[in-house]
Amino acid sequence: MKLKRMAGAAAVLLLLAVCTGALAADTGIITAEGVNLRESPDKESNAIGTLELGSEVEVLAVENGWYRIMLKSGTVGYIRQDYIFSNSSGSRGAYVLDDGTYIRGGPSEDTYAVKQLTAGKGVRIKAVFGEWFYVVADDATGYVYRTHLTPTGSNTASGSMLRTGMEGEEVERLQKKLYDRGFMSKRDMSGVYDSATRKAVLEYQKKAGLSSADGIAGAETLNSVFDSTNKLTKENATFTKLKGSVVLLDWFKGGSDWLNKGAKFTVTDVRTGKSFRARRFGGWYHADSEPITKEDSRQDGYLEGNGYLVSWCVGHLVELAPPNVYDAKYTKWSIADLPILPQKWQYLVSTSTKKQFGVLQKLMHRPDVDSIVNSCDSGREGELIFRLVYQQAGCKKPVSRLWLSSMEESAIREGFANLKPSTEYDALYNAALCRERADWMVGINASRLFSCLYGQPLAVGRVMTPVLAMTVVRNAAIAAFVPEKFYTVDLELTSGCTASSRRIPEKSVAEDLLEACRKEMVATIQRITRKEKSESPPPLYDLTTLQRDANRLLGYSAQQTLDYVQSLYEKKLTTYPRTDSCYITDDDEEMLEELTEALERFFDITPEDVDEAVPRTRRTVNRKKVTDHHAILPTRSMLQTDLDALPKGERNVLKLIIARTLMAVSKPFRYLETMLTTECAGEEFTAKGKEVLEEGWKAVERKVLADILNRKQELTALPNAAENECGILNAELKEGQTSPPKHFTEDICCERGIRNHP
Repeated sequence: MKLKRMAGAAAVLLLLAVCTGALAADTGIITAEGVNLRESPDKESNAIGTLELGSEVEVLAVENGWYRIMLKSGTVGYIRQDYIFSNSSGSRGAYVLDDGTYIRGGPSEDTYAVKQLTAGKGVRIKAVFGEWFYVVADDATGYVYRTHLTPTGSNTASGSMLRTGMEGEEVERLQKKLYDRGFMSKRDMSGVYDSATRKAVLEYQKKAGLSSADGIAGAETLNSVFDSTNKLTKENATFTKLKGSVVLLDWFKGGSDWLNKGAKFTVTDVRTGKSFRARRFGGWYHADSEPITKEDSRQDGYLEGNGYLVSWCVGHLVELAPPNVYDAKYTKWSIADLPILPQKWQYLVSTSTKKQFGVLQKLMHRPDVDSIVNSCDSGREGELIFRLVYQQAGCKKPVSRLWLSSMEESAIREGFANLKPSTEYDALYNAALCRERADWMVGINASRLFSCLYGQPLAVGRVMTPVLAMTVVRNAAIAAFVPEKFYTVDLELTSGCTASSRRIPEKSVAEDLLEACRKEMVATIQRITRKEKSESPPPLYDLTTLQRDANRLLGYSAQQTLDYVQSLYEKKLTTYPRTDSCYITDDDEEMLEELTEALERFFDITPEDVDEAVPRTRRTVNRKKVTDHHAILPTRSMLQTDLDALPKGERNVLKLIIARTLMAVSKPFRYLETMLTTECAGEEFTAKGKEVLEEGWKAVERKVLADILNRKQELTALPNAAENECGILNAELKEGQTSPPKHFTEDICCERGIRNHP
């Protein structure tokens, strides 16, 4: 029986069918990344290639702890027995990676929990069922999803295991040994198993050809690292990627990492052992591959192929019902009927999307669909869109949640590997309900009240009406403003700067001062003050800050900016845009560091000297200020994109995001501010100057955004005044007037927090 699931990407729903089961006895699964395929059963023999984790091979024979295997390409070689697992090869040890991991009664998250395991617990793997391991833990047996385990290099799981978050003497010893072997730098030897340590361990595991290449130091890794006979160093290690045909164990996994567009490959049903040929026709996920025998999987309103159903939402398919649905008397507006407060909220399918809702409803109720994955936008509104469709369709099938911040292939695969129960997002759904129903109650009741009071149709909203009120008050202040003239006297000094007087309301007083200065033609220096100042780098972008800058620098409206960045997200060029956070979590710090280095190379920016004690990305990390999504970032896919080929609006917004990412990890802008105070004819005159000490983040801003900024040059430095007096080359009178308050722009509105967040 096929297991049906439903999922989607960016306001898309996908229905998936995944076949699971045991492999045939004459096949084996490669259980580690980058396993060496050798010419003979000897670890010193030549490596003729490497195999990827999860690859399927044909087992020909067993020779002294080695398997003689054959690839689909026909290549024959040898692999150590520890690196292959099949249902005929006996048990194998593994460690549990995550606290709260459950042994389940069947190979599905929907089956009952047999036992809860803790991180570091040793278990024995007895069999493979697709993405699930059948394990024995003490007196319990059952199924554990494979991403929750890391296999050892033997048939037992014993000894210590070091992983992210641990600290102490054992971690220090490991770091010291990795440093001796050239896999760690001196500055990263902190005694804490952090991202740098995990990166070093992962690199060592791959170079050493260990069965577990996961960045976790289990028994196999520790034994290898501390083995005195092992002379492996970073310099003498080799790693060669196998080129040839790829056999995939699971249709869901797809072949995007290994296969080019148009490539043919084999997919094995791990329950029956039967295989079928397929080809990849493009795209980024499994639905972009299909059986060779199937010409077209597109249906009316959804995609179908290989046991998968793919469909999508189109905006808000289900909306709150108008008042007249609750009672016909509400068709006529009357103050006597207010307030209208539904006891049980009712919903209607939107007229414009009724057809697509009908498609989704039929798919949800298909008898071969057993479960659903919600992959609508990872945010409050995306959660609401799916839940309302699900409820209105009367669906009762189990739901999982796919949560994505990036549309890159690696992020999507990781998201599907870490599906969460829908119940974990109930609070987010309830928040969306509160927003939606508050808008309805304020809009319906206030609009009817004021329309009846003033005898004409008036629209009143929770957000728009306060904004309208602020705008009216501001426009009234502008209309009532009466400009006042003022005058200043400017002195051009022989020291090379211009000093200005205070604002003088009376023209005659300013003229008298001008005449007196022209008679004296000498200004006495009262004081010179110099103060070093700095401006910290701006934080990463959230949506509101991006919209403000796009409005201020480019003239784009908030909606235009949202449309541009949403398109960039769908093109996999930026991460999820609808975020209110300017920070990332510590889990993302390593990713940002690698991204920064890649961006610097892409834009030919010379990286600054980095403080070894504090990584430059550290100031962007604040887990407490990351809610649903981290800050908006460019993706690594962007580096392969021709920016000039993008529409102008998208290209400009992407430049802003790239620049802000690099600016956020740059050094502060440091400058020396000088103020010169002089006296002439009994009046003080002042001049200000600025001398750049270190450009810092402004150098990045200048280089990346040169065509957007078009800013005036910074103030020049004041010349050193060695004498107590300066001659006056010229004196002139300038006239000015006070300015009214500025009209509200979207930049100002966003600054004051009066824009309605999506």
